[in-house]
Amino acid sequence: MATPAGQSAELINMVSGENAVYDFLLKRALRRKDDALGRGFSAHNALTIRLENRQALARLASVGYQIAPPKHWYCHWSTYLRPGVFDLYAALLAAPERTPLPYLQSLLDGAPQVAQHLPDKNAQPLPLGLKQAS
Repeated sequence: MATPAGQSAELINMVSGENAVYDFLLKRALRRKDDALGRGFSAHNALTIRLENRQALARLASVGYQIAPPKHWYCHWSTYLRPGVFDLYAALLAAPERTPLPYLQSLLDGAPQVAQHLPDKNAQPLPLGLKQAS
């Protein structure tokens, strides 16, 4: 992000605390000292959207992006398979004029950017061994 190209790019980092254990394992496996992108990213031309953050989900819902709350304590696929998330991805990629970075930064300003790894009290255990996506 320090290069001219990096300074002109816009980065929207979608993360979820449901993936925290996998970020931790990857960091340990690669013997990295820095944080994984799943911990968030800070730059003037970047935004981290925490998909486990109820306040962020409510703000996105207020502008038409209904994303389901976390369903599992740990789930690598949550940022891909959570109901409603691909509607936001489609808007970000196919119609970026509807979701400009400054607008999203303003919309989500003040929403906590630290992991709030707390699915609701009805969170399901992973369906291990059932050959289905978690």
